[in-house]
Amino acid sequence: MSDFLFLAIVGFVTGLIDAIAGGGGLISVPAYMLVLGPGVEAIATNKITALCSTLAALYIYHRNGFVDFKTNKYFLGFVFLGACLGAGLSRYLPPVFYQWMLLVLVPLILFVLFQRSLWQEKIREQKPQYILCVLGFLCGVYDGVAGPGGGTLMFLSLFVFGGLPLHFSIGTAKLANVFSAGSSLVTY
Repeated sequence: MSDFLFLAIVGFVTGLIDAIAGGGGLISVPAYMLVLGPGVEAIATNKITALCSTLAALYIYHRNGFVDFKTNKYFLGFVFLGACLGAGLSRYLPPVFYQWMLLVLVPLILFVLFQRSLWQEKIREQKPQYILCVLGFLCGVYDGVAGPGGGTLMFLSLFVFGGLPLHFSIGTAKLANVFSAGSSLVTY
């Protein structure tokens, strides 16, 4: 199978996953690393895929009224700043960092995602805004440096700590992910 065909199939599957709930980077980043090698090139290339698929999903969530910009503008701003910083820092990381990152962080994020009892049963009351801002910044830094599961972490931050209902958490996380992927792509 050619690299082009392989990446086209991966891009299609990634887009579907990102459109439903997010987490497509958990598939696309390893695929880009197989083709491009571990390092910043694979992460930067993934930002194109992430931006396209997240924009498409954001359009649908916004059209259905599930994006809460006003209440979470500070979260979104801190995601943007963190992503710029993370993408800027990524060029100083050795390629071996990304290999270990995939081995450690991707299974951890998948574990948290599939252990709904860890985050679904929490009392979802809105916490102080500064907690959500700190989480937004950390999500942005992670997404800028690496990316796989960054949108999922944004969704969980909004759902668990922001107290947003499920669909609003996903829709607003799509907007945050567009900010993050867009700013990271420009920085790269």
